[in-house]
Amino acid sequence: MARENKKRRSSLPTLLALGVLVVLVWQLLTLGGRISDAKAQVDALSEEVQALTMANETLSDEIAHASDKDLIMDIARSELGLVEPGEKVFYDQNY
Repeated sequence: MARENKKRRSSLPTLLALGVLVVLVWQLLTLGGRISDAKAQVDALSEEVQALTMANETLSDEIAHASDKDLIMDIARSELGLVEPGEKVFYDQNY
């Protein structure tokens, strides 16, 4: 009887250590998944920042050249159909 009681006592720390080990492995796997998700989110946000930086640079360039008369004329011609006096406009009928 004393032997069986001694075996149970010696197996109790082993079972506790095994339980702690299982919990630690589960936590490690969960943390690894969260780290992967965070890295993917960082990559996506970095791409978004890069795209917004490029858009911001384009807008800054447009603001810097907003008073350029030639640019204004080009935009007025291409987008608004500006025709100066004496110019002839030809329309392509093939479209």
